[in-house]
Amino acid sequence: MADALDIPTEQAPPPEKGIGFGEMMKGLTDGTIDPETRQPIDKAPPVEKAPEKKPDTVVEKKETTAKRELPKGVFTEPKKAEADPEMPEFKDPKRAADWNKLREDRDNYKKWREENEPKLTKLGESEKRIAELEEKVNLTTKERAEWETLVSQARIDLHPEFRRKYVDGRNALVEEAKTVARDSGIEPSELENAMRLTGKARADALAALTEGLPTYQVSQIGEVVSQISRLDREADAKRSDAKATWETMQREDGERQRTQREQQIREFQTGWETATKELPANLEVLNETDVPWWNDQKKDILTNAQNDYQNNRDPKRAAELCVKAHAMEAYRSMFLDTREELASVRSELEAKEAELKKFYSASPGAGGQNRGGGGDAKKQGFVESFTNALTGQ
Repeated sequence: MADALDIPTEQAPPPEKGIGFGEMMKGLTDGTIDPETRQPIDKAPPVEKAPEKKPDTVVEKKETTAKRELPKGVFTEPKKAEADPEMPEFKDPKRAADWNKLREDRDNYKKWREENEPKLTKLGESEKRIAELEEKVNLTTKERAEWETLVSQARIDLHPEFRRKYVDGRNALVEEAKTVARDSGIEPSELENAMRLTGKARADALAALTEGLPTYQVSQIGEVVSQISRLDREADAKRSDAKATWETMQREDGERQRTQREQQIREFQTGWETATKELPANLEVLNETDVPWWNDQKKDILTNAQNDYQNNRDPKRAAELCVKAHAMEAYRSMFLDTREELASVRSELEAKEAELKKFYSASPGAGGQNRGGGGDAKKQGFVESFTNALTGQ
C-alpha cells in the first residue's frame, strides 16, 4: 500500500537552523523547503534498489477487473486557488496554502490599517499634543520655581529678624562709616557711593578716598567697611538659597512663638497666684468664713474666674468680663455706702432707744415704775415700733 500511495518510507533529515524568512519563502516557492518541517529538502538522487528475485515456484495469479479505490473523505483533491498574478505557481498544494495564508494575513493587516488609519492619525496628533502640553508643563514648573524663589526672597527681605540684622544693622554701620568719613574730611556721599560697589571696584574706590589719611582713621573706616561687607555676604548667602532660608526662618519663628507662649503661661500663672492672694483684702466675698454657703460661693467664683483667665479666646466673652468687673466695682461701692448708712442709722436708733429708756424711767406717768406692773412690756413694744418705723419695716 505504501507503493500505491507513494508515501516515502525513509525519515526526513533532522531540521537545520538559521533559515531566514526570505529564504524560507523562496524555498517554499521553488520547492527546496519542506512545508511541514520548514527545512531544506535533500536533493540527493534516490538509491536504486536491487531487483527482487522471483521465487522458483510460480503461483497462479488471479486477475480481477475491480479497480483499487481509496476510502472517501481520507484523501481529497485540494481546491485550486484562483489565479493571482503575484502568486507563483506551486506544484505542492501545501506550499500554495501557506502562500495564501501569508497573503491573507497581509490583506487583513492592510484592511485593519485602512480602518484604523483615522484613529492612528488622531493618536499621533494626540501624542504630539501631549508632548506640547508636557513642554508647557515643564516650562510652567520652571517658571513656578522661579516665582517661588522670588517670593521666598521677598519674604526673607520683609522678615522682621532679617531686617533687624541685615537692613537696620547695615544702615547703622553705614551711618557710623559716614560719621568717621566726615571727621576724616571725606564727603559721606562719596563713601556711600563707594560702598555700593562690589569686589575690586569697591576696594579701589575706598583706597582712593582714604589716600593720605592718618593710619587710625583708615583703620576706623576699614573696620566699619569690613563689618558692612560681612553683613552683605551673609544676606546674599541667605537670598541665594531662598527656599531653605525661608523654611529655616519659619522653623525659628515657630520655636520663638512656642517659647513666648510658655513664658506667657508662666506669667499668667504668677499673676493669678498674686491676685488671688491680694484680692481678699478688698473683696469681702473672697474671705473665708464659718458659713458653708459663703465658702462655696467663694470656691465657685475662683474656679470660674481662673477658667476664663487661662482658657477664654472669645473676644465677646472677654469684653463681658471686663464690663462685669467694673460693674462689680460700682456695686461694691454702693454696698459699702449702704452699709455705712445702715450702721449710722443703727447707731442713731440705739441712741434714741437709750433716751427712751431714760425717759420712761424718770417719768412715772409715762409708764414708769409707779404705773404698776406691765410698764416694761409696753415700753419694749413702743421701742420696737419706733425702730421699725425708722427702718421702713
